[in-house]
This record gives sequence, C-alpha cells and structure tokens, in this order.
Amino acid sequence: SRGYKRKSRGYRMVRRGDTALTVGDEPLQYFLKYPQIGVAVSESRSIGIPLMLSEQPNTQVILLDDSYQHLSVTPYLNILLTEFDAPYSNDILLPAGRLREWKSGADRADIIIVSKCPENLSLETKTLMRDQLEIKPHQALYFSKYRYDQPYHLLTGMRHQLNQYDNIILVTAIANESYLLTHLSQSGSDIHTMTYEDHHVFSPHEVSLLKQQYDHLAQDSKTIILTTEKDATRLILHREYIEENRLPILVLPIHVTFLDQDGNRFNQQIQEALLNFKY
Repeated sequence: SRGYKRKSRGYRMVRRGDTALTVGDEPLQYFLKYPQIGVAVSESRSIGIPLMLSEQPNTQVILLDDSYQHLSVTPYLNILLTEFDAPYSNDILLPAGRLREWKSGADRADIIIVSKCPENLSLETKTLMRDQLEIKPHQALYFSKYRYDQPYHLLTGMRHQLNQYDNIILVTAIANESYLLTHLSQSGSDIHTMTYEDHHVFSPHEVSLLKQQYDHLAQDSKTIILTTEKDATRLILHREYIEENRLPILVLPIHVTFLDQDGNRFNQQIQEALLNFKY
C-alpha cells in the first residue's frame, strides 16, 4: 500500500507498535485484521516490491492496494472495484468527478467487482449492470456486499449488542457512509453523525467535542459511540484521553461477501490464475 497520510517516508514493513501515523490507517487495519500476512508501505511500488521480497523471500503473492494507475508495475491480474450506487460508467474525470483516468481504462481489468450491492439483486439488475459497464469478453464480473458483525469495544474488545442503546453517535472519516447508515437504520436507535473527510486524523479538540456530544446524550438515555475499523486506527491515537474519560467507543467489524455463487467462482478464478502463473 502507499500508506496514505502517514508521517513516515519510503519503504516500511508494518510491525507491532506501528500506528496510523507511521504506516497509514488502511495498512494498519490490514495488519490488525490479518496478522498472518505481511503488510508493507511504499510510495513507489516498483521500489517497495523488491525490498519486500528481499525481506520476505518466501512470498508467493503480492496484492497491491489502490494501484490501478501505478503503471510502473505490470500486474499479473487486474481487479477493478466499482460501487453499485456509483459505477464508473456514470462518472467523469477529476476534479468534476471521481475518475483518475478515462472510462476506457476499465478495459485493462481482468476482474470487475460491483461492491456495496443490495441484499437481494435480481438477475435483470445484474444484466443491466453488465450492459452499463460494457463488460468485455475477457472480463469476469462479480457482485459483492458488506456484512457487519457484532461491534466490539475499542479498548477491551468486549462485544456489544447495538439494539440495546437509545442513541448511537457515529464517528466516521470514510469515503461514503451511506451504506453504513442504511445498516444502522435497522438498529432502532437514534443515529447522530459526526462526519469528516476520508482518512481525516482526529484532533484532540475533535475528540473533546465527541465527549461533549456523548455527555449530553448520555444524561437522559443509553448512548454509545460507534466507529469503523478504519477510523478506529486513528481514534486509538487518543487512547489516554479515551481511557481517562471512559468513552464507550465501539468498533463495527466489516466483511465482504459475494452474492449468490460469485464467491466460489471468484475463488476458483484466482486459484486457477495462480496455479497457471508462469514467469
């Protein structure tokens, strides 16, 4: 990964004791969620890959995060993600839109995954999406959704049930929280949002504002603070303040699951590609 917004520079393996400031929030999230894999950051993937291989020579697969336009590295397999509610086919180039290159760049993808899909997606809708994205003969198309697990306490790891709280203060600094809000609407709680731009590093003042909001709501009703796994890597930078003020911050785990039999097909395609790999 690039390690966006980290304070360090150059190549670096993520290790125990690192923070979002030293390696970036997403690499730290990967490291904490999947401790069995090696995670490294480098502004230049073409420099970072040889260094990673020299440090971990038994590495068999390297997964590059957010590197579709990193053309100094020729990938063996290109996987492109696009959101169900905001497909690249409906978007335009920066700065007016979100695209980093022309839509025709999607032709380089071997696999296209439509993410954040509704729970029940009809065959007709899938077919319309395939036509809209103009899927090429060499490309495989899959559909996925998010699954949220039972939240756990930021400091203790203890699991909690959200439906026992009257108020949920949702603190996020992610690209799009609409999918999460739809999920939380089923909890029966009143949702109060504190929203920041993606990858935002929370300041001491902002954490104190969070405490004020919690103290106000907790006076009359059962209240909890909720955040994402990605945002938790930046909130934990204020561990001492959170401990001193006993702020009940829960972290909502997230998993990606495929719709229907797409998961089996995706795994099979990846497995076959790796088994057939030749230098």
